[in-house]
Parts: sequence; C-alpha cells; structure tokens
Amino acid sequence: LPTTLCTLLCPTGHHGSGDSTIHCDAVSLTWNDHPQTCIIDDCGSLSVADGSWICLSGTTYGETCNLSCNSGYAPSSPTATSTTCQAGETWDAPSTTTTCVD
Repeated sequence: LPTTLCTLLCPTGHHGSGDSTIHCDAVSLTWNDHPQTCIIDDCGSLSVADGSWICLSGTTYGETCNLSCNSGYAPSSPTATSTTCQAGETWDAPSTTTTCVD
C-alpha cells in the first residue's frame, strides 16, 4: 500500500518550524512524528536615538509601532512616524529610517 504525503504550508506572516512534509502510513493509518507548526513572524524591537518606537501590541506580523521623540526633538520625516511588521520578519520602509532631530 502507498504512503500518503502531505506538505504543510504556513499562512502569510508565519514561518514553519519542524518537518513540512508528513507521511501517513497506509497500514497503521498514523502520521509520522514532529509535523511542522506555524509560528507568527516577529520583526523584533526597534530603536532610535532621542526617542523610542512604541509597539502597543507587540512586534509580530501585522502589528504597527509609532515613533515617539523625546522632549525637544521631532521626527525627521513627519509623514513616516509609524511602521508595520511585514511577512518575512522585516519592518516596512521608509519609516524605520526616520530619526528624532532637534
């Protein structure tokens, strides 16, 4: 009897951990051990001199962080003061190049 193969795919904004191909033994009707699990992408923390990025809901896929400059400083690009975590664990640009200037 043939073995059934399945390839597990993760949705956008997630990456796999473990074996992406699982096998079903046609005789015992059981799946192999250690199937893949999908983990949400995490872009990690952001830093900026003379301010901070405020991430109220975290730094994972789809979450948005907003730039807050210290007193006496302002964003170098007033129209780019937020950034969103993208699929592939990267922050969208050009927001992450915005700095706080006096």
